[in-house]
Amino acid sequence: MESKPKSCIHSLDNLAEEFEEYLEHTGVVESLTTVLKLLYEMPEKPADPLEFMRTNMTEIVSEREELEELQNENDTVMLQIIELQEEIINMKKKIEELQPIESIAVPQIDTDLKDNNIVSDK
Repeated sequence: MESKPKSCIHSLDNLAEEFEEYLEHTGVVESLTTVLKLLYEMPEKPADPLEFMRTNMTEIVSEREELEELQNENDTVMLQIIELQEEIINMKKKIEELQPIESIAVPQIDTDLKDNNIVSDK
């Protein structure tokens, strides 16, 4: 029987390690662990454990997808809030810039016209 060269064994170990990292990174390990834990904790085990796992994996995946969608929506809303807050700050600055102009005395037309005898009191 031939023995495999050490370099082949190391490359297989590396591939296995990369695959394990991939499964962990994508949430597969967590999902499987969750479903297996549910199955383990059931007082009465289902007749078809594979069907139980399929059903519960589907629920876990759909929950994860929904959570991801909600996180994306939350990110979008948070960006909108930041934009609106910046807009509020800009509007307040504009208001402050315009307030000195509003405080300049604007002559009252009726009074000025009466004082200059342009309009008579009837």
